[in-house]
Amino acid sequence: GIDTPTHSELIGANKSIEEIRQFVGADSLSYLSLEGMKNSVSDQGNYCSACFDMDYPIPLAPDFPQKQLFNLDEMGVSQSQSVK
Repeated sequence: GIDTPTHSELIGANKSIEEIRQFVGADSLSYLSLEGMKNSVSDQGNYCSACFDMDYPIPLAPDFPQKQLFNLDEMGVSQSQSVK
């Protein structure tokens, strides 16, 4: 994983898909849906998706912020924009 101290340091927290596409110089940019991400790996049981769906494999500490790290709605990504 990547240790990012704050949500605001993530490019997706501050820029739209189009702004990110331009920033990285890509011809196109889309997000993979959670379902699509899980389907892309052969052994889905060995991967944690808690940053996306808050389904942590262990109980969280009571003082842990109860917020998804990556929230597609907050990032302005509709299911129609994500790749399944």
